[in-house]
Amino acid sequence: MAKKKTAAKKEEVKPAQPQLIEIKPMTSLFTLDELQMKDMIWRLKLTVRMVMPKAYHVYTIKMFLNEEPFDNRIKSYRDKIELLKKENRLFAEHKTDEIAELEDDIEGVEKEKMELAKQCPSIDFTCQVEKIEWAAGTKVVLQIPDSIVETLNKQKTLISYYKLELVAVE
Repeated sequence: MAKKKTAAKKEEVKPAQPQLIEIKPMTSLFTLDELQMKDMIWRLKLTVRMVMPKAYHVYTIKMFLNEEPFDNRIKSYRDKIELLKKENRLFAEHKTDEIAELEDDIEGVEKEKMELAKQCPSIDFTCQVEKIEWAAGTKVVLQIPDSIVETLNKQKTLISYYKLELVAVE
């Protein structure tokens, strides 16, 4: 018996194109839990208030003044001013007095924000992730360079005014 040979068509198999993954900076509030030296390496333990979707081994970190609370207060005062301007009142001088008070409050908040910005310089460094735990937030233990420890120690009383930006390094 003769077997019929069928010509098998060879299809060209194209290799899959690697997909570039865009790594976006993650910005979040944080809590500095601990700063300690262990085994001659400085470690910084943070609780980041957002759940990090993915962990990388090395991050560039930027700590900077969180201006949101100030901006929200200013926006609130400006909204009140707009409402007062639209409101019809029997005694217009009371309305102008209230508007003047709110404008003074805005100036006070802007002044407070500027003073705090002078006291809270940006802190930038690159670090290595030692340990990470996902929970309501993300607990991270970072190995940090010695050069940044003194700055963090000086700013420890003002660290609650800071916000954190994490950029993964590949």
